[in-house]
Amino acid sequence: MSSKLSRKKFLKVSALGATGAAFTINPLMAATNPAVQGSARKTAASDMVNIALIGCGAQGPGVARSFMALEDVRCVAGCDVYALKRDKFTQTVSDYYSERKVNNKGFKMYEHFEDLMLNKDVDAVVIATPDHWHALIGVAACQAGKDIFVEKPMAFTVYEGQQLVKAVRKYGRVMQTGSMQRSMPTFEHMAKIARSGVMGKIKTIYAPVGDPPHEIDYEEQPVPAGLNWDKWLGPLSTKYYYNEELCPTGGGWGGWRWHKGLGGGYTTDWGAHMFDCAQWALGKDGSGPVTIIPPEESPYNSLTYVYDNGVEMIQHYDPWDGNRGNSVKIIGENGWIFASRGAYYCSDPAWSRTGQDDTVLPAARVDSYVGLTEEERAAATQAVNALRSAQGTSGGAQGGPGAPGGPGGFVAGVNRDGMEINQKHYRSFIDGIKTRTDPNTPVEVGQSSSVLCNIGNIAYDLKRTLHWNPITDQFIGDDEANNHSIMNYKMRAPYQIDVI
Repeated sequence: MSSKLSRKKFLKVSALGATGAAFTINPLMAATNPAVQGSARKTAASDMVNIALIGCGAQGPGVARSFMALEDVRCVAGCDVYALKRDKFTQTVSDYYSERKVNNKGFKMYEHFEDLMLNKDVDAVVIATPDHWHALIGVAACQAGKDIFVEKPMAFTVYEGQQLVKAVRKYGRVMQTGSMQRSMPTFEHMAKIARSGVMGKIKTIYAPVGDPPHEIDYEEQPVPAGLNWDKWLGPLSTKYYYNEELCPTGGGWGGWRWHKGLGGGYTTDWGAHMFDCAQWALGKDGSGPVTIIPPEESPYNSLTYVYDNGVEMIQHYDPWDGNRGNSVKIIGENGWIFASRGAYYCSDPAWSRTGQDDTVLPAARVDSYVGLTEEERAAATQAVNALRSAQGTSGGAQGGPGAPGGPGGFVAGVNRDGMEINQKHYRSFIDGIKTRTDPNTPVEVGQSSSVLCNIGNIAYDLKRTLHWNPITDQFIGDDEANNHSIMNYKMRAPYQIDVI
């Protein structure tokens, strides 16, 4: 590509034509794909992959360090609209390589991502910006011949995600979504068991993630020196004024994610993990639910998704379990599985993980709590908690059928090692770059999971049941829902994705 490609031209990004053609998840065949020929320089397993981080706030530097820990990856550039964060990340990279006596003097820092895209030394970009920038920068990276790792949720709106899918396939790029639970042993095993058929027909999934975004409730503050607030907003309206909560000066998570119009609340923040894994376990990647029920109309008083096979996914924990935090519990005809970060439980010892020294606890009642009096439930829960305490296992039963650690069959699968290391997820991306094949969470998967979260927030906002066509990515006979800003909004010029 021309080294004279301007920043202005990058801002007018394009993503395929208006054909709306569907793309399937297939390996990217560099040998036969003209879009890849001449740009896939990293093919030998021994070659170094040069990455650049775009978005140097709370999440980005940690992801970059994980990539830098791979021996065949070098971080050669970074980008942020805030000088304070540019300086901090420059120091982070310098310290990392200095400690390892690695010469990385060619490292460059940018304020504008468009300028970074012109750096021919960069093979792949890691996008860890606020959500409203994800797809726009991703499409620009495709056009610049860069491969992409984008943090979850993949896209801010349904439309933007559609354009990123088109761009990745048109330009023959490798893209990985940062839903790293797909590379964690507990969730991998959960999905394997659920999809194997041994659980019988799946009936219900509990996936607690937290609340949707709320109305803006912060005060306007002066923009600090060194922060390009107009560029931070990018495609968003200038009606959104600065507050340190949105872009913290002292580090920490940006509070933009909790406010309507700026982020998707916990629905997208954690839904892109837990909903994603639940949909994976159902074999519904690339698809989605057909009905979305808000708490006001749900029999469970929680956001509820219904799939075409009758499975209900509830944004809440199983009442018998008690609140065990962000997790996924799958209930089938023959039993249940529970998975979270660092914990795995199941109702059948045969479903435990081989070689993990999983703990198996005897059940106070083999079937469930059905038919027990309140006193019997309390006694059963107390007995299992006492056993767990004696065995030194973490957590305690909260009661209910299939409660992790509680009476509902045998309990198996305690991971005593804490949260799993996520190197496998980053390794999948780097290997994909070298072989020109899809990593384990490619663009279509990222889009279907992003859509799942976004349409949930639309149901929250409209406070009524919605009917969804996962093939067309449209609500059925519902103009109000289809015209919602989470489906698409008027992006502020010149920060737009234009379809040509």
